[in-house]
Amino acid sequence: MATSGKRITNRNCALYETDACVALNMRACKSCPVPGGDAAVILEDITLFESLLPEGGVSHLFASPTCQLCRGAGRERSGFAILDMGHSEPKRLQRKSILLPKGVTGFMVPLQFACCNACRRRLLILNYLPLLSSIVLTGATVALCMNEAVGMRLRAIDSALPLFVVAGAMILGWVGGLIAARYLRKAYNRDMYVDALRHPTAKAMVEKGWFPIMGGKRAKLVLTKKRITRGLGTARWKSH
Repeated sequence: MATSGKRITNRNCALYETDACVALNMRACKSCPVPGGDAAVILEDITLFESLLPEGGVSHLFASPTCQLCRGAGRERSGFAILDMGHSEPKRLQRKSILLPKGVTGFMVPLQFACCNACRRRLLILNYLPLLSSIVLTGATVALCMNEAVGMRLRAIDSALPLFVVAGAMILGWVGGLIAARYLRKAYNRDMYVDALRHPTAKAMVEKGWFPIMGGKRAKLVLTKKRITRGLGTARWKSH
């Protein structure tokens, strides 16, 4: 299999024009770890990485012209929804970070789901509904408290009461948004994978020991118009 990218020019590289080079998908020799590292170890790591992927790899998620979050026939792709997954193998690549869960991570791979406008809009609603609900209710309550008659009545009871009323509205709006999002999640889940970890490919990866890097069971998807095009798991390539 030929190497990918236009700047793979180092013919002396041990991985030049190999499937491993394509799988590594660094796009350019200057950004590749092989020249300064142990090619044999890197080749072993790539082989291990592919053995930990489900059959067929993950490239079909981003290569599909139709949405991979839709259940059944997907709508036209308009962007991508990205979920970073990690694996504890190989142990030698595990790193320590206050930003990552304990034991993370040997391998990291972005699951890049082709996403349609409808699924994107739904995910945004679920993500921001609690915040928007809180902002709207808080704003309405502030406007009400600024009314001279209402404000005077509240201050007559207690000078700090308007502040408590606004704080209560903020909390009530947030909780109300969470409850509404929960019901919407159930409704949306009928015809889309609201929880990306329930997608067949993601489920197969979890069975092989993969886990979301951030967010746990409710891992949030990062929505973008362009996909990641460099690194393991980003090549249009199927392991053999």
